[in-house]
Amino acid sequence: MDNFHDRLDAKLTEAGMSRRKLSLSIGQGQSYIANLLANRSDPGFETILNICKVLNTNPNDLAGINTSVSLTSSNMDPNDVDQIAEKIYSKLAQDSWIAQRPRHQRPRVDEIIEWWDSQNGLLQNFDQISESVDLFNPPESDAHIVSPYRMGRESLASRAFGIDGTDNLRRILEGFDPDFNEKMVLSHRRSDRGEIVHTVEDIDVSVADKGRVQVKYQRLLLKVHDMSGREFILNFAQPFGPFK
Repeated sequence: MDNFHDRLDAKLTEAGMSRRKLSLSIGQGQSYIANLLANRSDPGFETILNICKVLNTNPNDLAGINTSVSLTSSNMDPNDVDQIAEKIYSKLAQDSWIAQRPRHQRPRVDEIIEWWDSQNGLLQNFDQISESVDLFNPPESDAHIVSPYRMGRESLASRAFGIDGTDNLRRILEGFDPDFNEKMVLSHRRSDRGEIVHTVEDIDVSVADKGRVQVKYQRLLLKVHDMSGREFILNFAQPFGPFK
C-alpha cells in the first residue's frame, strides 16, 4: 500500500468497521473519516493516536514505518517517544501532500526537500515525484561530466531537450561547454558530501533535432540511496517560465 489513506482504509475493512462508526468513536462528526479519505488530507497526530486506539493498531503501521519500538512502551525515555512521534508524523504528512497532488501536477522544490527529509534520503514512497527527477551516479574523482543513471519522463531535461534515456542525456551533456560541465560536476561533488545544493541556473544551448534551448531554472541536488545502500545524486529542476 502506497500511503496512509490506503492503509487506514484497509484497517477499517480488517476491523469490519464503517467510516461513520470510526468517526464517531474518535469524537468527530459522522463524515470525518469519509472526508479524510476523499480529500486525502492530514488528520493531525492526536487524531492518528485516537484512530489507532479504536482500530487496535499503532501509528507505525498506519505510517508504513517498520520499527520494533512501541509508543506505549512503559520504559521508554520521553525524548525517544517524541522523536518517534515526529518521524511518524513526518511520514504521514509526506503521504498527505503526495496524495493531494493530481498526478499531472509537478512537485515544487520545497516538496522535494520535504520528501527527502521525511525518508532520510531513502528512495522510497516517491511514486508521485519519481518521474519529475533525474538520478545521477556520484562523480568519480576524475569526472569531467556528470553521469546520468536514470531519467524521469517529466524531468526538466526530458522536456527541455525532448529526449528520453540516459544515453541521450549523456550525449547532450558531452556537447555542453566544458566550463558548464565542470561547474555541474563540482555541484554534484558538494551534494555527494551531503550538502543540499539549491541554485539558480541558466541553459542556452543548441540541441540536435530540437534547436536552441533557453531556460532559467531552480536546481536542487540531494544525496539519496536505495535499500541496498547504493548512493545517487537526485536532480530536480523547476523552470521559472516557459522554455524558449
